[in-house]
Amino acid sequence: MIRFSVICDPKSMKGFVAFGLLIYLGQEDDEIGIGEQKKNTKPTSTKILELLYSEFSDYSFLRSPIISHDDIILLSVYGNDVFAIDLMHKRVISFKNVTRAEIYMFTAIKYYKEWIMGDIDYKLKLNSNSKFLS
Repeated sequence: MIRFSVICDPKSMKGFVAFGLLIYLGQEDDEIGIGEQKKNTKPTSTKILELLYSEFSDYSFLRSPIISHDDIILLSVYGNDVFAIDLMHKRVISFKNVTRAEIYMFTAIKYYKEWIMGDIDYKLKLNSNSKFLS
């Protein structure tokens, strides 16, 4: 599967503040014992993402969220000012099953295009070599 995102230069986005939002999720309140079927099959991270997209529809998310082990969500967002960012932060903290949320500001974003392209070339060569061997 191919995943892509928009790479924005925060210095070029005059009038907007680019920031990151790291959201830590707790356990589901409606889970039951291990080995038994859950009452609600939708993971906590999916519920939180649905809330984020519905409650903050006027915000632009710079890239799709990154979820790690279904208990952390990392977002890149931009807002109009620090007051809007603070309101978003406070609202996210009030979500059920969010244990904490941290905001960080981008000072620089660096992407290693050569490394990414090199890795793609390496994987393509591996695939082509494995086809010749079989």
